[in-house]
Amino acid sequence: MVNRNSNLFNKPYILVISLIVTVSVLISLYIAAPSFKKKLEEELSKLVIDEITTIANNTKSIVIKKTKNMDIVQSLLKNENLRKEIEDILSLLVTKNIKYVYIIFKDKDGKFRFLADGSKEEKARPNQKFDVFNPQWYEIFTTKTDVLIKQSKLKSLWITYLSPIIQNNEVRAILAVDFSVSKLKQINALIDSLRVFLFVFIVITLGLLGFVMFQLYKYSILRKRTFIDPLTGVYNRNYLNDISPYIDLSSYAIALIDLDNFKTINDTYGHDVGDIILKTIAHRLKEILKDKEHIIIRYGGEEFLLFIKKDIADPIKLLEKLRKQIANHPINIGNTDKLKVTVSIGLYEDAEKARSLEQAIKSADIALYKAKKEGKNRLIKYSEEIGTGLYSINDIKDALEESRILCEYQPILNLETGEVLHYEALVRLVDKKGKLIYPSQFLFEIKGTLLYSQLTQKVLEKNFSILKSNSDIKIAVNLSAEDIVNQSIIDFLINKAKENKDIVSRVILEILETEEITNYNLFREIIQELKQAGYKIAIDDFGTGYSNFTHLINLKVDYLKIDASLIKNITKDELTYQTVKTIHDFATNIGVITIAEFIATRDILIKVKEIGIKYGQGFYLAKPMPYHQIKQFEKNHKLAS
Repeated sequence: MVNRNSNLFNKPYILVISLIVTVSVLISLYIAAPSFKKKLEEELSKLVIDEITTIANNTKSIVIKKTKNMDIVQSLLKNENLRKEIEDILSLLVTKNIKYVYIIFKDKDGKFRFLADGSKEEKARPNQKFDVFNPQWYEIFTTKTDVLIKQSKLKSLWITYLSPIIQNNEVRAILAVDFSVSKLKQINALIDSLRVFLFVFIVITLGLLGFVMFQLYKYSILRKRTFIDPLTGVYNRNYLNDISPYIDLSSYAIALIDLDNFKTINDTYGHDVGDIILKTIAHRLKEILKDKEHIIIRYGGEEFLLFIKKDIADPIKLLEKLRKQIANHPINIGNTDKLKVTVSIGLYEDAEKARSLEQAIKSADIALYKAKKEGKNRLIKYSEEIGTGLYSINDIKDALEESRILCEYQPILNLETGEVLHYEALVRLVDKKGKLIYPSQFLFEIKGTLLYSQLTQKVLEKNFSILKSNSDIKIAVNLSAEDIVNQSIIDFLINKAKENKDIVSRVILEILETEEITNYNLFREIIQELKQAGYKIAIDDFGTGYSNFTHLINLKVDYLKIDASLIKNITKDELTYQTVKTIHDFATNIGVITIAEFIATRDILIKVKEIGIKYGQGFYLAKPMPYHQIKQFEKNHKLAS
């Protein structure tokens, strides 16, 4: 199974969930604010009313005591000194919050009139009429209990507290206290401001949530496109690189499928027919491996990598069914024309025994080589007894020991002037019969072994020798990440730089970008050390595998070679075209020279130049050649230009 670490895979979704939770909390607070304000108003009012009740009761006691057994109404109306004494007591109660304190009575006509007024300014006269519109004022004479009258005005709370003054079990007068809850106005204003802030924040958060979700949608679409091969519709190498750290090898059998004689088909019928074949094969793969637990990846030009879920299907039966279905059903390549196609399959059923996913794929590849060698159109299951195909490790070891190693050189050309920028050294081995052995036939087998570093050392030695004898040539040599962290190779390069700065200035070290870099900081330090020594640095095959713009910036490379899988499709796929353009524009902006690989046709060349790429290499421009042919090539090339 594929198990991704949640921190790496779910981070965008965690952000969305966090924003949704935030918005929910903010909306809840916004909705709850009025209720909170009302609750707060009630609590503050209760506190103030309790205080006012105490004040009113104390004041009534004083008034009753002062009037003794006399009728309170007549006493206060007729006795000016007593009234003034009572009013002085009432005036002491007037504060910032208590605006008015007064005693009123109801005359024989039922109208309210003042008995005493504690106001310090604009004091009401005794017996002055007091207009009342609230029936609660009249009810107090019947209920003989305190009454509260609330009025909310201008975001503040005004309360009139009425307390009956009783003599002989009869309400003779009313003590009235008008007060406001002063803090409430400030608190209400604060809560209203908070609601405004919450509303604005909710709008902003909703906008951010919408933006994030839209970007996440775009990201998922782009991510899907990044992981899907545009021609066949199955996963590509980028997807393999993405899942490789999380793949559970014990759950899968791994198979490599290669189309037999595909180069001949392309050469005979053209690339359009080749594309039809690839799309049809991919479609048949999806039909037979229809369960989503199986994984189909376009691994190379005509190679497909399969992860077959073992608890769902028998890998051998499934692959045999696939092989026969392809072999027995010719593919339509025109209105009436059909072409019979076969495939060779290498299967590694016990993938859990491999040290790594790379090793498991390598085992399937070994079985595939054997299937090809034994006549094609067959399925071979990997076993320990199977050799490496055409060339065993011993064959390769013998070639190195007997110095049967050479390089062919492919020029990188200025696409405008035709001038040679430099040559790329392409390693070849020579078998005992004099036949060239290409890297695809031996590099994979020796990867991770001592032979690999020995091969790199010999390639470097040969090319430094050429550079020493020819001061007019510049050569690019391929190094893998494995080479970069090999101390003996780095020591060799640094020592050469100390010996001859001129030679080093004509060496370009091409780092294979498709290699996994396990210790990036160490890798970067070594690259910077090589640059300081005078070497030019190029990133090879950029656009596949572990392509990373941040690495590109940090490494401060000189050249960027855009991968062949992108270049060859820029005439067919707009997304690929835009991807190449984006890579070129980015590299140019940070001062890195871009080089297009695999310029195989005139149409590709036109598109490459249209993008603005100035340098390129490919069979349409020039094929790899032995060193002794370089001078003749340059001579002929100048004449042609």
